[in-house]
Amino acid sequence: MTVTPSAPCGPFQYHREYGTVSNPIQLLPGSYQITATAKINGKRKNLSVGFDVSTCDFNGTIVVNF
Repeated sequence: MTVTPSAPCGPFQYHREYGTVSNPIQLLPGSYQITATAKINGKRKNLSVGFDVSTCDFNGTIVVNF
């Protein structure tokens, strides 16, 4: 994923996979929560998003929108 914010911030990319060759730890079926932390206007902000995973499932649409 490429994020292109407005100036003066530069773009960045983030991607995370579980259960692949580079990270063989597979998520078990269930509900999960991911928390992202960003510094916005000099202040640290946290935002959490929940998602569900089924057996042999893939969720390519998890978005943490500050």
